[in-house]
Amino acid sequence: MAAPPASFAAVRHLNTKTHAAMAIGLFTALPGLDKPITVRAAVIRAPGGGTFSAYLADTLREQLRLAGKLDAQSPVSISGELVESRIDEGVAAGNAILAARFTVRRGAMKLYDKTQRAEAHWTSSLIGAIAIPAAERGYSGLFGAIVEQLAADPDFQRATAR
Repeated sequence: MAAPPASFAAVRHLNTKTHAAMAIGLFTALPGLDKPITVRAAVIRAPGGGTFSAYLADTLREQLRLAGKLDAQSPVSISGELVESRIDEGVAAGNAILAARFTVRRGAMKLYDKTQRAEAHWTSSLIGAIAIPAAERGYSGLFGAIVEQLAADPDFQRATAR
């Protein structure tokens, strides 16, 4: 998987004067969800040999950085947990699902606790050279989609207001 791409939609939602700067907290996964995913004869891994939960944290970190809202010293922190992660690759079609529970805290006070879920569907092929890259693109795009959903969520916007 490639490094987290910039998301104009997420940055636009995060880059408002009403949002406080935020720190990235701990990102984890339910048992078994941080392991590489096998698609046909290939294995999809998080970049740099990391975990999918770390990739989600990196994706969020990049959007906050681009929006000018990343501050490791901020009392407002966002943590997350992968709760669903899978790819189903068929002969003619593929789909992937990714869900993560996000928590926003200001100090010890929990301000937000909600799960965001995204799905991707694509045309596939019996030929692995076509199916495997399509599955990787479909799955990796879900990380940005979840961050976009999080940033657009009115409850998240209220929780991260100054």
